[in-house]
Amino acid sequence: ESMVTRTVTSLVGAAKRMAAGDLATRAHLGHRRDELGVLASSFDQMAEALQERDRQQKVAEAELRTRTEELDKRVVELRNLTGILMVIRNVNQLIVVERDSQKLIQSACDLLVTGRGLSSAWIVLVDGGGKPTFSAVAGDERTRAAFTARMAQGVCPACVVHAIEVATRPV
Repeated sequence: ESMVTRTVTSLVGAAKRMAAGDLATRAHLGHRRDELGVLASSFDQMAEALQERDRQQKVAEAELRTRTEELDKRVVELRNLTGILMVIRNVNQLIVVERDSQKLIQSACDLLVTGRGLSSAWIVLVDGGGKPTFSAVAGDERTRAAFTARMAQGVCPACVVHAIEVATRPV
């Protein structure tokens, strides 16, 4: 087999490996000083360029995935904020229309559950000493019954106690 035939066979093999997806393949025949050596050297340069472009594309795709995930999270955050703003708007409209404070508070709880998809919502009015004077609850019946029973006994949930402490702290 002649040197030319072996060189061409080697180049054809490298081209087939590259066509099959092996971008790391090289002809390694650049040591030749004839036209086939120039061709082999050009092939290796092309393979190097393709491999680098493939690497850059993978980096860009990974960055795109990361940015897409970040945007998806922000979309969820914006939807949540939009929902909160809609509930606030609805409660504001309710404040303007409803004159009965107990109905207002109950309706506000109802809006929080229906407008935000919460499982339950509680609003507690307290007197100057921090004692509950009125409460409203909306949501699933088990939560509602448990909360109402605890409030009737004068037992406030920890979040209510904390809210009272924060509200009555001297500034």
